[in-house]
Amino acid sequence: MIRLNENLGGRTATTLGDLEKFAGIYARDHQTLCELVAELNAEVDQVKARHLARLRTAVLFAQTSKAVLHTAVAESAALFHRPRTQIFHGIKIGFAKGKGRLEIPDEETTLAKIRQHYGSAADTYLRISITPNKESLAQLTAAELKKLGVTLTDTGDTVVIKPVNSDVDKAVASLLKETEPEPVGGKR
Repeated sequence: MIRLNENLGGRTATTLGDLEKFAGIYARDHQTLCELVAELNAEVDQVKARHLARLRTAVLFAQTSKAVLHTAVAESAALFHRPRTQIFHGIKIGFAKGKGRLEIPDEETTLAKIRQHYGSAADTYLRISITPNKESLAQLTAAELKKLGVTLTDTGDTVVIKPVNSDVDKAVASLLKETEPEPVGGKR
């Protein structure tokens, strides 16, 4: 591993040649990593392909047997007065009170009625979400942003290290993130 604070052949400053060498080393190591990820993905695809037919069959059988059980339970309501459920072979069957689902056919009318009936307490029953649209604000000039009290930060030069052509960058980034050591104290 090359350390930046090592003596670079008597030179005291990093040159473009040094940066090119470091980029070449990184390109080689990144390519090796990409090849390993591609190999892993190919093996995962092979495993999926080997098991896919059996999985589809198992899903079909499970769906069918669940439908048969559902019909049998629905037709046997009299057996579930007390207790309302039973457990057989680790499967809980029977009846339970439904949780219900809210349907609001006309949201505007419902909003008006909530405000009318609950006045200042209406916010308890409303989800209000108004936030600045950062994508749109990014199109404004610095002067316009300043008028709105928006500060533009991190506009200076930053180091960029990103492969130009790679189909597996997301997998590589995920893999690298998974292999990061835990910091002292266990928090990131």
